[in-house]
Parts: sequence; C-alpha cells; structure tokens
Amino acid sequence: MNKDYPVVLLCGGKGTRLEGDRFSPPKCLIEVKGKPIIWHIMKHYASHGFKNFIICLGHKGDMIKDYFLNFNMKNSDLNISFEGGYSNVEVIKQNFSIEDWNVKLVETGEDTMTGSRLKKIERYIETDLFLMTYGDGISNVNLSELLSFHLEHGALATLTGVHPRSQYGQLNMNGNLVTSFREKAILTEQYINGGYFVLHKKVLEDIAEDTLDCVWENKPLERLVYMNELFVYKHEGFWQGMDTLKDRDFLEVLMNNQEGKDISYV
Repeated sequence: MNKDYPVVLLCGGKGTRLEGDRFSPPKCLIEVKGKPIIWHIMKHYASHGFKNFIICLGHKGDMIKDYFLNFNMKNSDLNISFEGGYSNVEVIKQNFSIEDWNVKLVETGEDTMTGSRLKKIERYIETDLFLMTYGDGISNVNLSELLSFHLEHGALATLTGVHPRSQYGQLNMNGNLVTSFREKAILTEQYINGGYFVLHKKVLEDIAEDTLDCVWENKPLERLVYMNELFVYKHEGFWQGMDTLKDRDFLEVLMNNQEGKDISYV
C-alpha cells in the first residue's frame, strides 16, 4: 500500500457562518481543543502514514501560509534578544512533537469552487491516486482501511459515508408519553458525504482548466455515479463537521469526551 499518495485539503472557502470579521482566522485555523482544526485533520492522516499534503488556498490564504511558515515559533518557548539593534530569536523549548510532513500551499483563487480548486492543483499530483478531504471535519475514519477498500473495488472514486446528527432533539414515545429524549442524536439509518475521499487522478480530466465555478459535489460526483465509478466506504464511528460556531463548541465537547479518545493520534 502506497503511503506516498498525496492528501489534498480543501481550505479555500469563506466560512461565512464562522468568521466574525476580516481579522478572524479562516475556518481551517479555528481552534478545537487548543489546536487549529487543520492540525487535527493532518495529524489523523499522518497517524496512518500519509504525510504529503497539498493545501488548496483561497480566502485568507495568507493566514494559512503564516501558520505553517511560523509553525515552530508558534508552538515553542522563545528567547528574543534585541542586542545590537536587531532581534535574535532562540527556541528554548519546543512544546510539540516535530512533524515530518511535506506541505504544499497552493493559491487556487479567492472565489474558486471546490472542483475547480482540485483542477488547479492537478499538476502537483504525481501518483495515479490521491486522497482528499475538507478542512472542517474531524473523524476517526480508518484511513488505511479506506484506501484498501478503494484498491479492492478498483473504481475511480470512493467517498466516506457517515451518519449525520439531528439538529433537533429526538423523542421516543409510548403513545403520547415521552420515554426518552436525546439531543443531537446520531441518525443511524442515514448516510451523508463525510469527505475523506480516495480518487484516481482521472476524475479531474473533465474539469476545464480555466473554470472557476465547478463544484466538486455537483457535476463531477454526479458523472461518477452515472458511470458506476463511485463507491461508498461506510464509517460507523466518530465524525463531526464544523459549519457554525455552535458546531465548533459542540465539537470541543465531543473531543474532550469519549469520542475524542477514539481518535488514533490523541
């Protein structure tokens, strides 16, 4: 199994339901359990041996570049000497494990849609397969099993199906008597697109080079369905997306409870 397949992260969206003002970080840099959500996602992939990342930048991409360029500084204790008229920075204690990642940060446009962003990083994909996910969801998907599943069925694409949570409280009743109540219950009879794709590079061939408005979840995925080239890896474990500040707060709670202990890199 080739663990050199690159992992593409879509991090260019505007995240309008999360950002407070123009100085607030992009969605992928919003912190959960003291770390940006993108760090959690990358640690998850790295824990399965996938350490080559291509990050699709767009809205506030400069903040994402700054995060990675200053990763060591941001996570270390520093001694700064201003002697001689300029600052000399010395790392006196690293407060993190050194990551052996390779990260490409690629500008894909401020208003580019998801499919067009993938097309713009095509030139950096040097293998027949690549992995892809969004920069706003945390899961304990077994990524090694996901890749094995994809290799076994041999189609062009695999997406991970996950169970959504109800946004409303779920009632169980005996007649008109409520026997139990569950807030944000997991809807075990349904699956939604949870991201965590494995894709053959051929899926990008029909996306026009100069387009900005191709939405990956529309025509490209619909075409794969029509061609019988899209399979679903059914994930029954932990998954939670983050579209709003309420989602972020709920994810923080989950990460500090049992669900968070089930994540492989924790």
